[in-house]
Amino acid sequence: MNKYQEQILRELMSADTSLTNEALGSLLQVSAKTIQRNTKDLKIILQVNGAILETKPSVGSTLHIHDQNKFNKFLALQTNHDYLPSTPEERITYILDKLLYSHEYIKTSDLANRLFISQSCLAMDIKKVREILIKNDLEIISKPNYGIKIQGSERNIRLAMAEQYTKRRQNETFVVASIHNDSYKTMLNEVISQVLITENLRMSDVALESLVIHLLIAIERLKTNNVVKLNEGTIQSQSSKSEYQTAVLLQKEVEKRFGVTLPQSEIAYLSQHLSGKKHFDANLEEFQNEIDDKYKVLVNTILRAIFDQTRIDFYNDLDLKMNLLLHIIPFVNRIENNMQIKNPIINDIKENHSFAYELASIGLHSVCDKLQIHVSEDEISYFALHFILALERTNDNIKYNILIVCNTGKATSQLLAYQMQRNFEQKINTIRIVESYVVKTMDVSSYDYIFSTVPLDGSFPIPVHYINNILSDKDLATINGTFTHVTRPSSISHLITSDLFFTNIDANSKEEAISTFVKQLSNVKELPDNFEEEVLEREHFSSTELNNLVAIPHPNKALVNETFIAVGILNRPICWNTKKVQIMFLIAIQPNNKANLRDFYESLVDFTMNEDNPKKLVSEPTYENLLTLIQNA
Repeated sequence: MNKYQEQILRELMSADTSLTNEALGSLLQVSAKTIQRNTKDLKIILQVNGAILETKPSVGSTLHIHDQNKFNKFLALQTNHDYLPSTPEERITYILDKLLYSHEYIKTSDLANRLFISQSCLAMDIKKVREILIKNDLEIISKPNYGIKIQGSERNIRLAMAEQYTKRRQNETFVVASIHNDSYKTMLNEVISQVLITENLRMSDVALESLVIHLLIAIERLKTNNVVKLNEGTIQSQSSKSEYQTAVLLQKEVEKRFGVTLPQSEIAYLSQHLSGKKHFDANLEEFQNEIDDKYKVLVNTILRAIFDQTRIDFYNDLDLKMNLLLHIIPFVNRIENNMQIKNPIINDIKENHSFAYELASIGLHSVCDKLQIHVSEDEISYFALHFILALERTNDNIKYNILIVCNTGKATSQLLAYQMQRNFEQKINTIRIVESYVVKTMDVSSYDYIFSTVPLDGSFPIPVHYINNILSDKDLATINGTFTHVTRPSSISHLITSDLFFTNIDANSKEEAISTFVKQLSNVKELPDNFEEEVLEREHFSSTELNNLVAIPHPNKALVNETFIAVGILNRPICWNTKKVQIMFLIAIQPNNKANLRDFYESLVDFTMNEDNPKKLVSEPTYENLLTLIQNA
């Protein structure tokens, strides 16, 4: 291809619509005849390289790619490179890598030629790169005739590099081969593991992987004299800690094997990483010596916030309190030293244990307010693991209040009660026997289940199960399954009423969707003036998106007079944070809330786990269909 054909192809690849010869001529600053002549030759070239150039009078030229692999190979040959990013996401990742690992300015014209895109398309990609970098307090600066480069602290540059490394680990194409060399990684893993064993210092495999990545990046940066700078006070403070001696041992091994020199500030920085990654055991004398009141206060802050919002009391769960104390020490070290941690199972936790994740969010939100800090979703998800375990222990200790409806006389009723008590003693708190005419008029809200030997008219706010007068093996299996499956979908129907079900919400963004939803909701519910602001603040703290088109926006405070759940269906899916959302379950709780929101969260997990359920609700957006889908989930 000649230079005009290359420029025409770049513009067509970047365009969302057809481009006329006049429009292309204006972009390339040549005549329409020049465009027409080169387009004709370009069409022939593309035909055998996986693409078709369609031209229509008065409409213009449109590029259609029918064989992406063949077309990519063709472009790679034009740029003299083996790898060519083909999607916007791949281009953004490439540009990020290029800027992070480059020590000099990079000309945008060189980037555009390398990526085979127009300058206007590159400008849009760079805008998105800026948005990513700003989260790490980094910026892109430009210098006339030189190009662009990243500017920011060495610490923040390394944090950004570590994030990119984690995202790109599965891709074999990297900008700086030495950092991503598996032999380097294996060698460092062996070095660190041996030092940890020698020093009797424990950390999880995930933390070890993170430390390896830190040292890989540090080695590469030190080769070009890019050093993390810490003030003298921080270095002195760190040098008095036990982790500093471990860092010194690592320094000696790294210098010996990789031929780089780690100055004192780098040793102190490595010590900070070790402080944020080490694992404590409850029986370690070191743990008993290091713990102080500030950690206990933070744990109590977490538990108090959870109790205030959910009325779930974890104060007497000594195992949970100990686990939180063990976790919070390295957590505080990470926060104080601006360290990051990644959780490889964060999506599983958010999707399958959304209630535990929400409890962790409530607790950590109060800690953030207290310490004036911000934490990542990875940090929240690690705390959620402790609440998953605590909730499982609660499941084991749950005892139910049972109502038995039987019309065949006292003897049969007592036999039923005896059979229930004998087979499920560990799961039953109280049993009451009533007749069917009595249950119709009584308040059953203090009971968990109704087991009836006769058909019951009307509806009840708790689940109803039908059994025989004398329990059969099938009845016993049904009761056992009921007690084992703690989710009680029908018990949450009183929280989602028909007047709180909204459809045809038109929005193009998360913020617009929440604003429109809250405005419609305010017509039927009394909401405080700051309700929308608090919902958006919760989203800023941690995204509430789930899988399969569902999000659960809510404020992080008890703001309303009555606990409720509202449902909003959008006209079309929108990008919430990283996932598409079309169904919103908005949760609002009152102070001293008594509603069992755990049931709702667990029902919602069941609902979203089956990808057909959200699709069925979107295709038939009715209140009745929603209840049916949740109850059958």
